[in-house]
Amino acid sequence: MGSCVSVNLPENWYVSDKFLGFAVCYLGNLFDITAHLIPLCDDGMSSMTQEFALSNHSKYIDKYGMHFLLVTLGGLWDANGKTPNDYGCIQFYSEINYFGAKSEFGVCLLYKDDAELYTGIRKSRYEEVTGQLLLF
Repeated sequence: MGSCVSVNLPENWYVSDKFLGFAVCYLGNLFDITAHLIPLCDDGMSSMTQEFALSNHSKYIDKYGMHFLLVTLGGLWDANGKTPNDYGCIQFYSEINYFGAKSEFGVCLLYKDDAELYTGIRKSRYEEVTGQLLLF
């Protein structure tokens, strides 16, 4: 059994030229992660999926520690005639690590103007989502 987190995306979460991707942070061993972008309604539209084989890169960095990953929309998007805002959920799934323990994850939507949001210079409709770190 693995770990899974689903993040409900706010209405109109995708803003062209501003959305950078989904920032993922986790503490633990390197292992593979799968990202699924899930449609708002079940009209036969399939989810977008991207797999990250992080365990293949363990010889380059410490196996255990804090790891960061940027999941860009380009990696998930296949331009199937829908817009990114037709998708209302992003899900990240990982297998249990090599020692049988689950790792802790955090997920955050990342926008070009996030630096302004975090310093309190500007408030926007994304503050509620970008200010959260979701653990699973």
